Amino acid sequence: MAKFLNATGTTAAIVDLIKNSKEFLFIISPYIKMTTQNKNYLQVLSSKNIDFFLIFRSDSKLDPEDEKFLIKNRNTQIFTCDNLHAKCYLNEQKGIISSLNFYEHSQANNWEMGVLFDKNEDSILYEDAFNELKFILDSSKSKSVITQSKQPIKSRFIPEKKGLMGKILDATLGPQVGYCIRCGKEMELNPNRPLCSHCYGIWSKHANLSYKEIYCHHCGKERQTSYEKPLCYDCFTEKYQYL
Repeated sequence: MAKFLNATGTTAAIVDLIKNSKEFLFIISPYIKMTTQNKNYLQVLSSKNIDFFLIFRSDSKLDPEDEKFLIKNRNTQIFTCDNLHAKCYLNEQKGIISSLNFYEHSQANNWEMGVLFDKNEDSILYEDAFNELKFILDSSKSKSVITQSKQPIKSRFIPEKKGLMGKILDATLGPQVGYCIRCGKEMELNPNRPLCSHCYGIWSKHANLSYKEIYCHHCGKERQTSYEKPLCYDCFTEKYQYL
């Protein structure tokens, strides 16, 4: 059953949620400034190869020391989201929806409150929160300073040169649709980054470039592919050159 939390209880529950994460951890907070205690527990998650997803507001900035800390933790995925106001903390078992930012001053000084819920006891609430979290993630952008440091190869594929009409169509229609080579989910077409954010977080634990995947990134058909070779033969020969 969902539990009400006062300011002190919210801070303690967030620490407890971080400490007890076993598979993944999501922290959604418009503004970020981590305490030393926060960093210590997040460091433990990194040592256990637990995926950590951090989403903050796109018009705010990370503290330089926090950014340095996060770059060193290879299982961290950083995203920014426009107009983000929600604060949510969630792992594979529990979640917290709160007024509290993941911010040192707020944790020490502000009058906050929140609600703690459990996946087993509050399955509908947990599922609804998780689904909304995925919508926020899909609407967010990867922060390059973090994610690109984990990119093993850059600019491996380039599309064949387009004429004036092709460029006009691209400008009008926006990014082309591609497919995640692991789950088949629609995403922006980019053979240099052929995994969706969720599957990339899993793949990056080992970063095996030749690991066999399921779908062609360009056409979405079931074909044997890999991060290194994300396109089926037909799509590769028709659309791309390899650097």
